[in-house]
Amino acid sequence: MKGLICYFSTTGNTKLACEHINSKIDKIEFDYYDITSSNEPNFSDYELFGFATFTDYFEPGKLMVRYMESIKGDGKPAFVFNTYGQMSGNTLGSMARAIKESGFKLIEAYSLHVPENYPPLI
Repeated sequence: MKGLICYFSTTGNTKLACEHINSKIDKIEFDYYDITSSNEPNFSDYELFGFATFTDYFEPGKLMVRYMESIKGDGKPAFVFNTYGQMSGNTLGSMARAIKESGFKLIEAYSLHVPENYPPLI
């Protein structure tokens, strides 16, 4: 099975979490797609999708939400996860809603606490 993890990571924490997930899962070969790049993959090549972002003021990054709303899921399975430093807020709920509205079948959601890296809160 082939999977794609679409991520938005400004500090590297979320990208590192994507790489860790990939290293722990057997039987699924994941590719990564940084949603800030212009080289969008062919979604028909994948059977499973992941969407990952950091928490930004208790919500997912706006760029990630816009991206999730712009693609068509066609009933394919997807998972969402976020990284957060202090509090996750409503990040997973907003991501789950956006994925379902895009036509994906949500199979899992997870929030991962990572070291705080927002300078005023360190």
